[in-house]
Amino acid sequence: MASDMCGVRELKPGNSVEINLNCSSEKEINHLYKQLSKKGKILQEQFWGALFAMVIDRFCVRWMLTFEKKIKE
Repeated sequence: MASDMCGVRELKPGNSVEINLNCSSEKEINHLYKQLSKKGKILQEQFWGALFAMVIDRFCVRWMLTFEKKIKE
């Protein structure tokens, strides 16, 4: 999944799209976050029950990382 120009701001190299990766485990999202997060925002649990982070990598590419936790029944 991808999103175009999130928010109102000037078009600059790297901000025209944001790439969303749906991770399959907490280990995977933590690994990707560490690899991409030189300027990353905090990886945190969201109200909808997922781990989520928005990251700008060293090439100014914007990433959204998501891991949907399984609901225990």
